[in-house]
Amino acid sequence: MKRLFLYAFLGLLWCGNANSMVLKKCYTIYDSTSDIKHTAFNTYHYSEHYYEIDLNRKIFTQVQVKSDRAFKEDKKSDEEFDKKFPQWADDYTPIKVNTLLFSITLANEDLIVGEATSNLKMAYVKYDYYHKITIDIKKEQVTKYTESYQKVLDGDVKKENYHIIYQCEGDFSDASTDQKKYWWVVILIILVSFFVYTQTIKSPGRKKNRRL
Repeated sequence: MKRLFLYAFLGLLWCGNANSMVLKKCYTIYDSTSDIKHTAFNTYHYSEHYYEIDLNRKIFTQVQVKSDRAFKEDKKSDEEFDKKFPQWADDYTPIKVNTLLFSITLANEDLIVGEATSNLKMAYVKYDYYHKITIDIKKEQVTKYTESYQKVLDGDVKKENYHIIYQCEGDFSDASTDQKKYWWVVILIILVSFFVYTQTIKSPGRKKNRRL
């Protein structure tokens, strides 16, 4: 009987993995703040840009890995700034791998929506961000809306907003937010396991009749 529950448990794990997916090689096709548009993924700014989605945990993670060239440029700019303004030298350090965790607020067969917050302090300016991402599963597109709140020392808060659309590559063919379809697989595994179990049970031996 232990095997029966083991097979059923493995079936549930398999169903859960179907709700994990990745959108990779994301590149900008629209930017509300500039005329930047790309037709394919390139590694000039980022060597990797992808989204790991876990529907079971209701989260997804944005991962951006800067290219070696872009990272060196960031470090050079930071060093020049530190020399010019030593009083703010420790406020900011360039990051090669940037990750941001989103909480999923909506998920269906067409869309996945998530929200996140982040902050950054550079010299005398503090930035607070609110991010909202909408993932179009069929188009494999990520639309990122950001609200930026900039505060200069004790001055007023300046609010800005912008949005960017990324085109990505991904395979959603095995993913579904409705897990009911996978229960048929679990039921089938249980039935097969039960059949195997009944066939492997050793029937008790018959007692021989003793002749008097």
